[in-house]
Amino acid sequence: MKTISEKLLFPFAVVISAWVVLTSAYLCYLSPQRAWPYGLALAVICIAWAVYYFDAGDRNKDATLSEPRRKHLLAIVFSGLLLSNALSIKLMAQLGWSGGFASELGERSLGFLMGAIVVVLANAIPKKTSSARGLVVLRIAGWALVLGGAGYALALLVLPLPYANDAALLVLLAATIYGATRVVWLSVKHRSLPPSCG
Repeated sequence: MKTISEKLLFPFAVVISAWVVLTSAYLCYLSPQRAWPYGLALAVICIAWAVYYFDAGDRNKDATLSEPRRKHLLAIVFSGLLLSNALSIKLMAQLGWSGGFASELGERSLGFLMGAIVVVLANAIPKKTSSARGLVVLRIAGWALVLGGAGYALALLVLPLPYANDAALLVLLAATIYGATRVVWLSVKHRSLPPSCG
């Protein structure tokens, strides 16, 4: 599976960043006495875009040189998703929507996003170049974390909220322990032994 190209990530990152900027500015306007968290969200987005534009990689020269820029865009998308989720829930509460509904929606959507981010990042683990044995280890670790992240996101979507956080953490922990156990077992099983004398 190919990684997401910079051409696809750029418009997505722009839209998410624009939403964060507009929502932060509007929330600053609504409650100027508590404007510092919204100013911090604006600063995060501005710094992320500055790093993206002042990065040394030239996307027109070589595909390997544009890889850092693509990673910066991915970081902007992930941080923008988390910030836009938190800001959107705060905006819903400020506009007078049901407080309990907004709070539950915020908790569930944040958990879902965190699980989805684990899935996306874990999916990139097996794509690292390595030896044949190293590739097997990376695939085991990647699959374990993909399943753990998917279970985390699913638990926060469907289970009752009092149990969802604990169940999501248990699913992710179980997947991590499974992946670590498989990696250790594989390394012990295929450990190279010194030749025997006589």
